[in-house]
Amino acid sequence: MLHGGPMSQRLATSYRDDDRRTAEVRRRLPSDPIVRALRARSRRWLLALAGVGLVALTLVTAVAASPRTGDLHVAKECSQYTGQAGSYCTFTSSSLNVIEPGDRIVYAEAAAPTSLDPDVRIVTRAGVANGHCALDFTALPGVCSFSGGTGRFIHFAATVSVSVDAAGLWHWDGTYGFIAGPA
Repeated sequence: MLHGGPMSQRLATSYRDDDRRTAEVRRRLPSDPIVRALRARSRRWLLALAGVGLVALTLVTAVAASPRTGDLHVAKECSQYTGQAGSYCTFTSSSLNVIEPGDRIVYAEAAAPTSLDPDVRIVTRAGVANGHCALDFTALPGVCSFSGGTGRFIHFAATVSVSVDAAGLWHWDGTYGFIAGPA
């Protein structure tokens, strides 16, 4: 038993001495130049890490909160289009940088004599966009709509009006957006 006997007094004195020694070491540590330098470096790293985290969080929030949207204007030539499933047209210009000259739109189904109503795919180096076009050749303009895909087109959506000029160049005019899906 340690209640009030000589052994408990020796232990209490020992604990007090340990507390005094610990306090003395703690008082000496802040004045040690090496300890001060290490603490200052640790604080700088902690502040730098917190700053990087804050910037990253701000950028992620800004990107998620403001989807990229805009007007879409595309021109394409269709010298390789045969009207059969799998034939394609080639883009010659685009206001959207993920659709470059030389990229293609591939038609999944054959055209009827006066209309076109196939699923389509925009095939680019950045990915593939999935869509559907509906055109009545006797009553243009037609319309194409796109929703999703692969690569940079995962969150892509667009609706365009389709027309052809006197030189036979096809044009799309509409809007697009890259809108993040559910988190």
